[in-house]
Amino acid sequence: MNPILIIMGVITLLILVLQWIMPKVVEPTVPFGVRVPPDRLQDPAVRKAKKTYARGLFFVFLICVAAWSALWRFGLRGTTLEMVALMLPLMPLFLDFALYYTIHRALLRTKRDERWMDGYRQVITVDTHGATRRKAVSWKWSLPTVVLLLAGFAAGILRYPQIPHVFPVHFNVRGVANGFATKSFMSVFTLSFLGLGLFILMIVLQRATLQTSGNLDPADPVGSAQRITLRMKRLFHASWLLIAFVNASLFLGELSMWGVISKAPSTMMLTTMLPIVAGIIVLIFMLGSFTRKASDGVAQGSESARVVRRDDDANWVLGAFYFNREDPRWLVEKRFGVGFTANFAHPLSWVLLGGVVVVVVVSILLVPHVKKG
Repeated sequence: MNPILIIMGVITLLILVLQWIMPKVVEPTVPFGVRVPPDRLQDPAVRKAKKTYARGLFFVFLICVAAWSALWRFGLRGTTLEMVALMLPLMPLFLDFALYYTIHRALLRTKRDERWMDGYRQVITVDTHGATRRKAVSWKWSLPTVVLLLAGFAAGILRYPQIPHVFPVHFNVRGVANGFATKSFMSVFTLSFLGLGLFILMIVLQRATLQTSGNLDPADPVGSAQRITLRMKRLFHASWLLIAFVNASLFLGELSMWGVISKAPSTMMLTTMLPIVAGIIVLIFMLGSFTRKASDGVAQGSESARVVRRDDDANWVLGAFYFNREDPRWLVEKRFGVGFTANFAHPLSWVLLGGVVVVVVVSILLVPHVKKG
């Protein structure tokens, strides 16, 4: 069996596991992107939404298995197999979002029809103690990435004299080179600079996120701030580990291009893709710590105090994209999943997004590819 098909199948399966975990790691009072008061968390509509998601995700799993089996059964070869197999992990992403949005709309409709927020005083409570969050996150978790980046540049400098004037930069599923680049500083160190770019981007996002004011539970602001700090700590530690695994994959990819390690198809695929698989597995285990603490995310006094966070569902387009011109923050906590998303009404979000696109395009243009002769 083709190694790329095996690897893509494993990655697709791991993505499905992550999607199964997602409802368990979000803030309890926003199930499927809908803000609900604490006394509605066990409402039949919420329980039904969770069961519907679990059943729907099982059908997504069956569809992905059928697609993978079809690729294996029909025996596609060469570039066709490579392109189709690489798109396989996108299937659960699109199907899961369609499932999520369907459930989101149904739960939002129930909330409005039954007037769940009536009788509650809606309050905005902001955490401005960014210094406490910054101290909680250790930069030591970035050291593996730093070591890998230094190793990549050092290996490239040592190997540079032996690299031919025209060297392979892409290989098909059979291990045959089908993309070349002329030797230059940028072409040789393209993957190293890509890893460096990811490292810098991670630093910028971490610093910006730690300075972002959190939306606290007004019934328990102190406990809520502590939980946000703990979530941030675990999130960034997991993110740094994932970035390290990505850089390990890039480093091994460089060694393949420079002819240091074998160019046999199975060896190349395993050496470059296994770090990604390992990174996703580590991420799954670290997200498991979020699920164990999920029940601690609601203040016990919220129901008696009849004080809740402001209902901001209208600011979330499709239940996932935040758009609020009145909010000065450009980063906010996600409604579905772990981490932060941009406030798309903030100009800085679009500036940074444009900057990322420019960096990617420039990186591609800086590598002069040569057609195979």
